[in-house]
Amino acid sequence: MTAQLQQDDLERPVGPAPAFGRALGWLLAVGGGIGLFAALDLSYERLQLALDPDYVPTCSINPLLDCGTVASSDQASLLGDFPNTLLGVAAFSVVTTLGVLVLLGVTLPRPVRWGLQGGVLLGAVFVHWLVDVSVFQLGVLCPYCMVVWSVTIPIAWYVTLANAADGLFGERVAGSTAVRTLRLVHLAPVLLWYVAVATLIGVVFAEQWAAML
Repeated sequence: MTAQLQQDDLERPVGPAPAFGRALGWLLAVGGGIGLFAALDLSYERLQLALDPDYVPTCSINPLLDCGTVASSDQASLLGDFPNTLLGVAAFSVVTTLGVLVLLGVTLPRPVRWGLQGGVLLGAVFVHWLVDVSVFQLGVLCPYCMVVWSVTIPIAWYVTLANAADGLFGERVAGSTAVRTLRLVHLAPVLLWYVAVATLIGVVFAEQWAAML
């Protein structure tokens, strides 16, 4: 899906919203839908844990892959009693809806695109805080959380690149060598991002992985 971006919207000349075309619309709609499903499932699992402390979540596979530990932690409610999972449900609902609108041919107004830009950057920061919590504080991995991480990364990257290419940050940025180069190698940063997170997980949990083999 991301490879299609190179052949479609991101290769068009800079102009009025060329990068917010069907390829990016598919990324928002499908990626947002996947993230929404994961957030909804995590919300359900958290609710079941609240009702029954002995409940074993479906995504708790072993001591390392255990979303129950993450869902019941203090960090799972960054805003007090308001679960992080509901933040994910709300955020991915918006992303999915905007993706569908783009696929229907709707041109997103600049204020909406600024809102989406701010949202995806906050989402990326939040995801990396969750990575830190899981890896360094709790010492466990939540499978559905990792699904959320996996879709947030390309969404944040491609929305930012598309906005930069379309001139949302100014024509000087849109016509810069950096943006033009990144449009040509747009998939590389996403892959490097994935490799960095995967390497971190692999190194920190090396002993646990070895014990499971």
